[in-house]
Amino acid sequence: MERKSHRWLSALLALMAAMVLLLAACGDDSGSGSESASDSSGDDAAGDDGDGGDDDTSDSSDGDDTSDDDGDDTSDGDDTSDGDDTSDDDGDDTSDGDDTAEDDGGDEGEDDGSDGDSAPAGNEIFGEPNAADGEPFIVGFPVDTGGESLENIEAQIAAEATAKYINEFTGGIEGRPLEIQFCATRQSVGSATDCANEFVQNEVSAVVVGATPFGEILASAMGEAGIPYVVAVAASSAELVGPGASVLTADVFSTWGAPSVYLTENELTKLGVIAVDVPSVTQGAELLFLPAYEGAGLETQASFVAPGTADMSANVAAIADSDVMLVLGDAAFCTSALQAVKTQVPDVPIYLSFQCVSADSAESIPGGFEGVRVTQGTRLDPEDPDTELFNAILDTYVEEDLTGLGVGFLSDAFVATLAFDRLMEGYTGDGSAASVAEQVKSATADLPLSGGIGIDCANPPLAFAPNVCSSGAWLVELTEDGSPSSFESVEAIGLFTGG
Repeated sequence: MERKSHRWLSALLALMAAMVLLLAACGDDSGSGSESASDSSGDDAAGDDGDGGDDDTSDSSDGDDTSDDDGDDTSDGDDTSDGDDTSDDDGDDTSDGDDTAEDDGGDEGEDDGSDGDSAPAGNEIFGEPNAADGEPFIVGFPVDTGGESLENIEAQIAAEATAKYINEFTGGIEGRPLEIQFCATRQSVGSATDCANEFVQNEVSAVVVGATPFGEILASAMGEAGIPYVVAVAASSAELVGPGASVLTADVFSTWGAPSVYLTENELTKLGVIAVDVPSVTQGAELLFLPAYEGAGLETQASFVAPGTADMSANVAAIADSDVMLVLGDAAFCTSALQAVKTQVPDVPIYLSFQCVSADSAESIPGGFEGVRVTQGTRLDPEDPDTELFNAILDTYVEEDLTGLGVGFLSDAFVATLAFDRLMEGYTGDGSAASVAEQVKSATADLPLSGGIGIDCANPPLAFAPNVCSSGAWLVELTEDGSPSSFESVEAIGLFTGG
């Protein structure tokens, strides 16, 4: 879908607030997020074949695997209806997205995250072992696996490994082992709705997620059920303004805002966008971010491209006169987009969402990621203790080679899981969703991988997005293979605050 516009708007904040609140009240009319948690029609939001709706995951007591109906679920055991969880450290390979409980039959409640294995000895980064025991503290975690595009096995790998570290070295959630129940969305509205139903029926204490294109469905359902929803990176109205949600970073605002800083500093005017056509991206772009640029006197032209599109030459050609390009998607999508951008307009400055970056993709992109920039609340600074912790957790608890996997998805899941543990420090509640929600909304903590950016959900920095819990950001310039070459603290959300 091509969109070119140059509209001058006054009252930017009022317009954005009205748009977001209207969207929250009316739902997503595009069919991508309007389905209720009880309606499993199976409509596909990401161009998949719709088979996700055939799978019934809403019954948490029948033990059925979500992959029965069509067998396409690469995670094979991510369905929490059979009791699978992260706590099953039996050494099986998670590189194909399988739940680690699959090999031992997925016995319900068997593991607590440490699986009886001895804690890694002598790890100076982890510190002294502090194992959790007792009744598991159960959270839900949707993973975007099992579909035909946007396959994100990284989230489960990182969340699983982080939970094992938490259960062996931080004492779990105030002494109770953190148990994560995964559910595969299969990149379809139907399966995402099934996951929402499943989390509600299983009465999880919270839902934690790195990032998902189905935030509107999941956050809406959790809000209605009174279950807190904690997400690292989010863009949907239910996540940003809906009840019960907490968004740990302002990444979506920083990602969209950083190119405006470049345009303003260089007295340029035109933003070009190549973005994956999924609800979590298009919804915010059309109703919030593009109008914000136009309200600031900047031009925008955007092309939303279906997931899986290999050749984006025509899309790039249509916006080739842009002064700066913003590319949004996962590693596979961004590889195709960057191939077209760097071939047709090799000198244009490029900004990416962090999920775009994969060292494996660099070889397929002319010049790799050299000089490309990403903006985010977190960054993998090798001198940051959290980066050392992140790498140590992956090295210790993940057996397979992670080469080629998207580091953005890995780090998002790590950030969400570890931040939840940090926010729960000092928790004295009974594990009920209501007591967890109160704790999360009142606690403060350091945002993992942020270099000291704080999480404070009680004092949101964006009035029109009250669920956003932090505001800082880093502008990261990349090397050819996608590694960071520099980090610069940047105020990238001024476009949305009037600053």
